[in-house]
Amino acid sequence: MAIFWFFAGLRGLILIPIIMGSFKFNSFDKGMKIFYCSLLLIFANDIMKLWMAVTYHNNLMVSHFYTPLFLTIISLFFYNRLEDHRRLITFVAPVILGFCILFGSMFFNEYASMSQLFTSVYVAYLSFQLLNKQKTRNADFYIAGGLFLFYTVSLMHFTLFDYLYETNKTNALTSAIILEIIIFLTNIDYTLAIWKYPKSSSLQMR
Repeated sequence: MAIFWFFAGLRGLILIPIIMGSFKFNSFDKGMKIFYCSLLLIFANDIMKLWMAVTYHNNLMVSHFYTPLFLTIISLFFYNRLEDHRRLITFVAPVILGFCILFGSMFFNEYASMSQLFTSVYVAYLSFQLLNKQKTRNADFYIAGGLFLFYTVSLMHFTLFDYLYETNKTNALTSAIILEIIIFLTNIDYTLAIWKYPKSSSLQMR
């Protein structure tokens, strides 16, 4: 139980870029404002999942609301930043959103895992494309790096977790701990992104 509260506390570190961003919000370009909204959503999601886990010992229901909302916001961010991928985003994002909305009520727990799987592939790919475009360690570099790090590890975690849990609960716990460490590192990336903006940047102000 102690390790649960320890990692819950680490997740709270996302408040650092949120607080920093609140002071710089008016200087953000359109894409950065969209990304800042995603940070607020991530924080709200963490709070709700913590409350559901403590109160009901199951927080999968939160994903039914969080995943389509986050997917929409992060798609708008990538649409702003990746002009050469706008057709892909316009086609793929609604397909995944359609899956979230149409099948969410039909396959409850399975939906939560599958929607996270599809979202992980989608965001990991786009964040890798954005990362490749960065020539300096600007705000977009740290945003793309954080997203890519989290969603590549998240993809492996959600793909293997059920198998690990059924065969070896210790390995499943290890996988969950690794994911929490990655979330901690991702929050550091987001903090650096807010701090660096708009220093030494190849950002196009939109």
